[in-house]
Amino acid sequence: MGQPIANTLAIESKLNNMKKILMVILTVNCLLFLKAQNVGINNAGAAPHSSAMLDINSTTKGMLTPRMTSTQRAAIVSPAEGLIVYDTNTKSFWYYNNSIWNEIPKGNFSLPYAGATASLTKVFSIGNTNTSVGSVAIYGLNSNIGSGYGINNTAGVWGDNSDGYGIYGTSNNGNGVYGISSQNHGIFGTSGNSQSAGVYGAHFSNGTGVLGLVISGGVGVHGQAHGTSGKAAVFEITDDSNTDTLMKLVYKGIGNGLVMDFSNSANTNHAISVFNQGYGSAIHAKSNKGVTALFESDNNGYSGNEVVQIIQNGFTGSLLKLHHNNTNNLNEAAFIHNSGKGNTLK
Repeated sequence: MGQPIANTLAIESKLNNMKKILMVILTVNCLLFLKAQNVGINNAGAAPHSSAMLDINSTTKGMLTPRMTSTQRAAIVSPAEGLIVYDTNTKSFWYYNNSIWNEIPKGNFSLPYAGATASLTKVFSIGNTNTSVGSVAIYGLNSNIGSGYGINNTAGVWGDNSDGYGIYGTSNNGNGVYGISSQNHGIFGTSGNSQSAGVYGAHFSNGTGVLGLVISGGVGVHGQAHGTSGKAAVFEITDDSNTDTLMKLVYKGIGNGLVMDFSNSANTNHAISVFNQGYGSAIHAKSNKGVTALFESDNNGYSGNEVVQIIQNGFTGSLLKLHHNNTNNLNEAAFIHNSGKGNTLK
């Protein structure tokens, strides 16, 4: 009985010695491996990928990053750029970048989502490299169904709403919506409703509803009407008690204050037509210097057109009244010169 036991103990002793030798060999190899190359952790003993300093491979287990509360995360002293931890309060991963902690969005932006960061560049950026008509980078839908409209171009942002605003911009001191383009319109608006506007500007105090500004050259506001009907511009005051001016032109230059160019030679209508249902003058012209009113006609061989025509169909007041209020004025109140053969005055 004694001999078998002794043999067994000898065998176990040899096995233990071999294990120790193997452990020493493995430890030395691992130390050399860690120092000289990258690290691979797997069940098969496979070498790590050459591009990875740490290559972990498993089909049954995962990897745990440090887990801590939000308070513990915020208390980390001098965190390194790119440091990643799991926050047990927010149930999300956080990484340290640009001297602040940033939350990694959960899944596909689980809603509702709110995040904050301080960045000198874009905080949120999505790009769509498809340049075909209809491609959109960001699509926002605020209803179960959209408006039914498609887009006839590409779009960075498409806001779609079947009832309310497609895109709504607000600001206290800046611009609610700011559009800029070097080759086309900064903002383009269109509407299919005859009672609505393509672009609508409103102001509820003493400001300006729509402001058109040019710095050098160009046109501040340009209205066009295409087709056989439609007006290029309409100015309207709808309150009967309004005593303000319908339209005011302020000009500090040295050119003409108002120019009307009728380019259609077949047009038989008036260049300016004024109709006043009140008791005031239809046209009142006043000049502090120079000529008060100047009427000039170049008929180019055509006859039968009056330079000035005055018709009185109403009250029995004077048809024409001329006043010289300056007592020192030595000129005529009226001067008529006719180089033709007809009557000078009839």
